[in-house]
Amino acid sequence: MRKWFVNNWETVFVTAVVLIGTIIRFYIVAQDLDFLVATFLPDDAFYYFTIARNFVNGNGISFDSFSPTNGFHPLWLFLITPLFSFEGELPIRLTLFVSATMDMFTAVIIYRFLKEFWNDY
Repeated sequence: MRKWFVNNWETVFVTAVVLIGTIIRFYIVAQDLDFLVATFLPDDAFYYFTIARNFVNGNGISFDSFSPTNGFHPLWLFLITPLFSFEGELPIRLTLFVSATMDMFTAVIIYRFLKEFWNDY
């Protein structure tokens, strides 16, 4: 079994890129909410936020609190729904933090996959 990280320039470079990207994403999450809405958050994000908030408030999986909705990714909604038990803008910031963290891990997994793939050839 191969080691996950080998001490070489490639690993240092990938680690630095992932950490810098993560720091940038966390810095963005810390910005003013009006700035985030105007610059980084698409309308679709608020559909998820509304559905998650309605579910937490006991209105079911609904956008308008009355009729059931579809057309969303259930796994993502499942991950962010507990965050919407908090009030105010905290759930939005926590959702962005979860997203940034998952992006970081995804980048590492893709790097490891490609490294294994290229080492086999």
